Amino acid sequence: DINVSDSRFNKFYEQRKTLLKGCSDADMANFIPQIYRQGADRIAYLTDNTKTEKQAIIIALGEGAKSDYLKSIYPDLYAYLQDYYFDDDNLTDYFAAYKKCKVHNKIDIEFAEIVKKYALTRPYNALPSRTSIFTNIDSDKALLIFLDALGVEFLGYIKKVCAELKLRFVPSIARANLPTITNLNKEFYDDWQGSKEPPIKGIDDLKHHPEHSHSPYPIHLSEELEVVREALERAAIKLQSGEYRKVIIASDHGASRLAVISPDVQIECSTCESKSSGRYCQGDILPSASNIAIENDYAVVADYSRFNGSRAASVEVHGGATLEEIVVPIIELTLMNSNIQVTLENSLIEISYKKLPELIMIITPDCDEITANVNGAVYKAEKLEKCRFKVVMPNLKKGLYTIDIFENQNKIASKEFTIKSKGFSERDIF
Repeated sequence: DINVSDSRFNKFYEQRKTLLKGCSDADMANFIPQIYRQGADRIAYLTDNTKTEKQAIIIALGEGAKSDYLKSIYPDLYAYLQDYYFDDDNLTDYFAAYKKCKVHNKIDIEFAEIVKKYALTRPYNALPSRTSIFTNIDSDKALLIFLDALGVEFLGYIKKVCAELKLRFVPSIARANLPTITNLNKEFYDDWQGSKEPPIKGIDDLKHHPEHSHSPYPIHLSEELEVVREALERAAIKLQSGEYRKVIIASDHGASRLAVISPDVQIECSTCESKSSGRYCQGDILPSASNIAIENDYAVVADYSRFNGSRAASVEVHGGATLEEIVVPIIELTLMNSNIQVTLENSLIEISYKKLPELIMIITPDCDEITANVNGAVYKAEKLEKCRFKVVMPNLKKGLYTIDIFENQNKIASKEFTIKSKGFSERDIF
């Protein structure tokens, strides 16, 4: 009954969340319909205490509710939606847009055009194969965890959970084999000479789960995030026990939600057998077109079309050659070095029309690949000498800021700094 603009709202919200921590999904079911009277602000009244509420948040976003409150009410979903910065800016932009379309359950016109473009240019061919990356991984005292259907869309979320668990993660980005099905993409697991656990099928099962096919919204995403978190927590336990020096998390393929909700455009495949909801086909005479990739005696769709003769998917699908299906992560996890220290040489920065704001950071022990994030903008640090780095932030004006500092995607510190105009002096009026 309290409006989100009421000054008491945040305090009441936290108290209510604590009081209802032990409630079941059944307890919350009667509450969900009541939030609709709050219109676009309705997700502000939900928590991440229960599966019912998390699914209600995803449904509300699909119905056009505001996403402004996600960071505080559902931090895991907020983390999933944050941009992950690949070496290739095109991948960064693509997956940022893909995730937003997935969560909001609609395909932007501009993104649809990018998918069509990449169906022709196929930028994934520039990526290394997963096999080539695995040949350089030392399996000694390393545990392999095979997380079926883990696409790179989850890397931003994985980055956040690793920071919570004090895990250092080093991701490599690779391409899967076509078609993107498990049978053709588990060579890394079969050939692994070190320790390995049985494949974790949770994400893949959710994408094909009949329970979720009854909802027009991607409510399975909340449980996907839980499967990823559980795998990372398991890795942390293995590392903390000292049983392994590192844990490798790898995947066979990703999957596409947007290929399911896209308008149904079917391609004739003649006598070929259509498989995986039409994402690929196999036969003596393969169909040929600019949006079809031919590989391993298969014809594979590279956009959101599908071959006819196969039943359409209802949750997510894989087998095709869109970036979300074919680009996969190989993640090396170790325990974070707790001895890393970051010091700012100049936490007060003076700027002028000729001088851009810049910070000098001392980081010990010495490291490389330092980036910084301020207000969502990412800046690459220049290494001046051993342990000494400079960050130039041309977009910032006067004010107080917090800078998050990352070493090779791993958050190592947060610091505050102030920017003021050169020559400006403050007077103590007291």
